[in-house]
Amino acid sequence: MSFVLKGNNFVVFSILAVCVFIVFGNALFNGFVYDDGYLIVQNDYIKDFSNLPQMLFSDVTQMTPIGKASGYYRPVSMVFLMLSYRVWGQNPFGWHLGNILLHLANTFLVFLLLRGIFRDRTSALLAAVLFAVHPIHVEAVTPIYNFMGLLGAFFGLKSFIAFIKSDAMKDKKYLVLSVFMFTLGLFAKEEVFALPVVFVLYDFYFASRFSVKSVVQKWPNYFWFFFVMGIYIFARVSFIEQDAAVGFWNLKLAFNVEPAARPLLHILTIVKVWFLYIAMLVAPVRLSAFHMIRAVPSILSWQAVGLLLFIFGVMAFALYTARKSLFVSFFISFFFISSFMISNIVPIGGLFAERLMYFPSLGFCALVGFLFAKAINRCQENNKNSLKKVLILLCVIIVALYAIQSAVRNYTWRNNISLWRDTVDKTPQSSIARINL
Repeated sequence: MSFVLKGNNFVVFSILAVCVFIVFGNALFNGFVYDDGYLIVQNDYIKDFSNLPQMLFSDVTQMTPIGKASGYYRPVSMVFLMLSYRVWGQNPFGWHLGNILLHLANTFLVFLLLRGIFRDRTSALLAAVLFAVHPIHVEAVTPIYNFMGLLGAFFGLKSFIAFIKSDAMKDKKYLVLSVFMFTLGLFAKEEVFALPVVFVLYDFYFASRFSVKSVVQKWPNYFWFFFVMGIYIFARVSFIEQDAAVGFWNLKLAFNVEPAARPLLHILTIVKVWFLYIAMLVAPVRLSAFHMIRAVPSILSWQAVGLLLFIFGVMAFALYTARKSLFVSFFISFFFISSFMISNIVPIGGLFAERLMYFPSLGFCALVGFLFAKAINRCQENNKNSLKKVLILLCVIIVALYAIQSAVRNYTWRNNISLWRDTVDKTPQSSIARINL
């Protein structure tokens, strides 16, 4: 696929910058909240570069006042944290500005990536605007400590773009760049781990047009990504406590997804998690810093039947549309693959959080942008101007509603009192939220 971008990208960047700063500009005046305390404000380790070797070879929270393992090994993010502290110190305005600029960079990369896949500026721009303003991204962008997710997504998007270029332009230097960016992304945040599977899927859909043989023949290209994944696993096991390295379940942490009684019910609970994430992407209401997700109680319950119908329906639709609409099928698959690491498919203490949807939400935004652009273009081709205006108005309304909700939600993260007061209101059954308030 060609990655030649016709038109003025400066105009596109300006549009996206306006969207991002209109929505997240009020977050610039927020303070340090939640995990910002132990990670930045009270963390003496990040203030002295002599601690850098320890930061590179230890668990994230071990080099903080917490002093014990969390199961997160993110050395690239730790380097970024120390450099950012050298620039901003204890000034929250600067830290928030850094997060917003990272989000803007990611939004523009989303446009570039989708422009290359869709070969259509309108679809890519609509998707990028949705990505820029979506309320589920507030928890990823507004609190400072989530810069790790933004940083991982930045390198992941760069890696994806370079991977596509390497095939389109038959230039190995882009493959080297893709592997390098993937390495930085993986060591910034582990959610990028599933990206090589996305690359294989991309080749299967677009480069080989469903030829398994063609994909298998490209194994030398994929080898380097899986090699990096092996290095990450080795480093994780070698440099952080074994209980934390092998799995969160050994830490006996209690997060917010209730453990299921049996393996089959656990699988259904995973489907429930996916369903709730998709529901929040479509209708981001009652967003909260802490959700409580109950396990599916019985395979015979209406909930279990509904969830099974849902997941099989979505997967069947993705298979059905594979040859009729590559983009629809691919981005549905992209969502499930990219969210694999946060699905709790391996019981890791049950972590469910809006910020974890930052990268997987690309699939939703791409799908909505593509469908709207396709419908508008079809109306234009058939001279259905009235319907075209209705679709454009509907698109504007959706973007406006998302943008307003994001801007309003930024105020929730203004300080710890406003954050936990809102969380207790949204999730009153959470003892953690009440204790924190």
